[in-house]
Amino acid sequence: MLFYTDNIGAKLQRFFTNSDFDHVAMVAKLKNKDLMVFESNQMHGVSIYDWKQYIQYFDLYGKVTIRKLNYIRKVEAQATLLSFMKKNIGKKYDLTLGKLITF
Repeated sequence: MLFYTDNIGAKLQRFFTNSDFDHVAMVAKLKNKDLMVFESNQMHGVSIYDWKQYIQYFDLYGKVTIRKLNYIRKVEAQATLLSFMKKNIGKKYDLTLGKLITF
């Protein structure tokens, strides 16, 4: 999912990155069909949320666009993705102006 946030920090980020969006999150459907949102933000760092919890508490986005990730749904790919998510949960959010303008 790609997000458009209507605040000054997000506007500056879109300006420096020449992008229409200022935030990204990934939605994953688990084996039990639950939808989970994997994202990093300034307040909570890298986190995973239940979809219903996410849409209830994170209503600050003016526009949300969904892009489907096309990949081969092999067991190994799913295991790698789940491992990546687990390893990164709890890490601090770290974004600086220098990181935004370094290409």
